[in-house]
Order: sequence, then C-alpha cells, then structure tokens
Amino acid sequence: QFTGLNDTDLNNAFDGSIIENCDTKALQVVYWNEDKAAWYCRYLEDEKRIVSLSDSIGNLNKVIGNIHQR
Repeated sequence: QFTGLNDTDLNNAFDGSIIENCDTKALQVVYWNEDKAAWYCRYLEDEKRIVSLSDSIGNLNKVIGNIHQR
C-alpha cells in the first residue's frame, strides 16, 4: 500500500519502507495499523517504540530502502 505522501524526502513511502531520521540516524519501518486505520513507524533498534507517520514527517526523514531489500 502507498502512504499517499508527496513530501520530497518521504516521496514513495510504502508499507515496509525504511526511513532514516537525518539528525539522529534512527531507522524506522513504515506500516499500516489496521486497528487505528493510520500509518505508523516502528523503530528498528527498539520495536516497542512506535510513532505515527505524521509525527515522523515533522522530523527530517528520508526513505532509504524497504524491509524486502534487507
């Protein structure tokens, strides 16, 4: 599924995309939360840490790959 984002740094963000925070270098995986009907990001180094994709957009993030390329 496509997130619908047209932001320059997060253009082409899909379910399973890996995004990197340009300041902290933290990596997050984008996923669709069925229960909340919204896009979220799970941190790779701490899978219990979850933020909404809209919160991640406010940070300097960019798509660097996807979980299928790992």
